[in-house]
Amino acid sequence: MRKKQLKLTFKGILTLGLLYAFAIIFPQFLFANKLEYKNFIVYYHSSEKNNIEQLKAILEKSYLLLRKSELYDNKHKQKIFICNSYFEFGFFAPTVKKAFAVHYPIIQNAFFTKSSFQDNRIIRNGKNLNKRTLSSVIAHETIHSLIENRLGFLDYKRLPVWKNEGYCEFIAVKNNESYYDNQKGLNEICNNKEPNTPFFKYFKYRIFTEFLLNSKKISIDIFFKEDFDLKELKKNYKNQNCTQQRITKIASLE
Repeated sequence: MRKKQLKLTFKGILTLGLLYAFAIIFPQFLFANKLEYKNFIVYYHSSEKNNIEQLKAILEKSYLLLRKSELYDNKHKQKIFICNSYFEFGFFAPTVKKAFAVHYPIIQNAFFTKSSFQDNRIIRNGKNLNKRTLSSVIAHETIHSLIENRLGFLDYKRLPVWKNEGYCEFIAVKNNESYYDNQKGLNEICNNKEPNTPFFKYFKYRIFTEFLLNSKKISIDIFFKEDFDLKELKKNYKNQNCTQQRITKIASLE
C-alpha cells in the first residue's frame, strides 16, 4: 500500500513538473493578446485599443537600441510575455520574483513583471530602485538572446556574469540614462565604497563594458572571448577615470 502511495505521489509530482515546464516553454495560451512588430512577438493581457499603439511605440524604442549593437540580427524574433501582476510573474520566475524580467536560454522566452504601456514603465516588486523604462528592459532581455545566438548555448552559459549583464546594460541604457545614479556609482567605485547590491553591480558591469568597448576599442569578439581580470580592469578604469579632482567634484554633489 505504501509503495502504491509513493508511486502515485511521484507520478503526481512528475505530472505537475511537466505541466509547469510546458507553461514555461509554451506560455502563449495563458495570454489573451499577441502583437508582432519588427523583431518582437509580444504576448500580453490588456485588450484596450490604445495599448496597441503605445506598445508599438515602446517596441520602436527597443528596436532602435538593438540596432546599435554589433550583434543585431534582423531575422531574430524575440518572444516577450508581459505579466499582469507580481503573482503571475512569480509563477514564471520563481527564483527571481523581485526582478524586472527573466530570460530563459535555449527557448529564449522573456517574461516581464507588471508594466504600464502608457508611460513606458516597468515596476518590479521592490521598494528601492523599482522602476525602469520598459523599452530598455525589453532591449536588455533581447540582447541575452542575441549573445546566445552569437556564442552558442555552452559558451553563453560559461560567459562571466559581468560580461553578460554588462553588455546587455551597455546596449539597453541610452545616453547614460541609468536607473542607478551615474555620479553616485562612479564616486563609490573611485572611493572603494561599493555597495553589495545587484543595482550597483549592474551599473559597474555596464561601465566596465563601456570602458573596454569604447575607450579601449576592444572588438566585441575579443570582449566575449578574452579572459579579463576584473580586479585589473577596475584598476585600469580607476586610473583613467578617478582623478582626485573629479572625485572631489563628485563627492561635493552628494
